[in-house]
Amino acid sequence: ADMTFGIGAYHRATAPEVSRMAALADELGFESFWFVDSHLIFRELYVVLGAVAAVTKRIAIGPGVTYPLGRHPSVTASAVATLAELAPGRVHLGMGIGSSGPRNMGASPVSLKELEESIRFIRELLAGREAERDGKRMRLAFAGGEPVPLYVAAASDRTNRMSGRVADGAIMTAPMDGLAASVMAVREGERETGRPPGSVKTMLHVPCCLDDDAAVARASVRGMVARLAM
Repeated sequence: ADMTFGIGAYHRATAPEVSRMAALADELGFESFWFVDSHLIFRELYVVLGAVAAVTKRIAIGPGVTYPLGRHPSVTASAVATLAELAPGRVHLGMGIGSSGPRNMGASPVSLKELEESIRFIRELLAGREAERDGKRMRLAFAGGEPVPLYVAAASDRTNRMSGRVADGAIMTAPMDGLAASVMAVREGERETGRPPGSVKTMLHVPCCLDDDAAVARASVRGMVARLAM
């Protein structure tokens, strides 16, 4: 009864096509719509999400996921706060260490420590509070509205425990037989910081495609499945 479903767009559709997909997901009753941040493969994240905000009414929208390297975390905070003005009460922020985004620039994913620091920094800015980054104090002048839920994408127990410490939600990519252990790691993180059990929402990311032709369906998700398996 408590399970809900969202959609993540992970293909090379044009910006108008993604907008139409989000509008359809909104109409069909999905809870959330996520768009990936990998600028050399997919369309630019926040341009697309601004268009999505304009054509949807109910569905939650946001990066699924972005990472600290491509943009300074203060830029991410500003973008998300601006998006929240376009879609009040239905914006979420998903973050991870980075995969295809940094690798396609010849860079490595960020460390887990840097991800956690970036999450804490962005949370402070979105709350309208002053925050420090690289020895400099900053404040987002127009922030401080309704809180934006922050999700962490994880494929390891260490990252899931970090989600339990600092996030509102954990996006898991574990195989089904490892899902219980992943949830347990999130709950361990909650206990480490004294948060009530179940404070962090858990989400399972499943690459999928529905098509009358099974071969077409398998081909469409093969790349994502292979990347997760690695």
